[in-house]
Amino acid sequence: MSDVINQIFVTGNVLENTQLIVTTPRQITVEIEDNGTDDDNNEYLNYGKLATKVVIRTDKTITITKINGKELKQPLAIIANGIFSWSKGFLWKNFELDVQDVTANIDITIQG
Repeated sequence: MSDVINQIFVTGNVLENTQLIVTTPRQITVEIEDNGTDDDNNEYLNYGKLATKVVIRTDKTITITKINGKELKQPLAIIANGIFSWSKGFLWKNFELDVQDVTANIDITIQG
């Protein structure tokens, strides 16, 4: 049983207030465009298209290790109570988060 919980509210072309609550350390692939069934290592947002902007807020330190299925040369760390925002250069299909702290609350906002 997954301990990842969704709270999704859609407004126009913005998917707002997607919240992941992770209670055990794990790597999670967040699929933006694709539909699927959530499990312990995959979270499907079912947005139906690629995102042009991604904003991630977290209360614990987490790391982005892959974007669009490609391993990053240098993982992007988002520090506790930090915000990551990216809106230039490419379209987002998915990304992988490495969450090592227990009970991490992660808010994700995407825009198409």
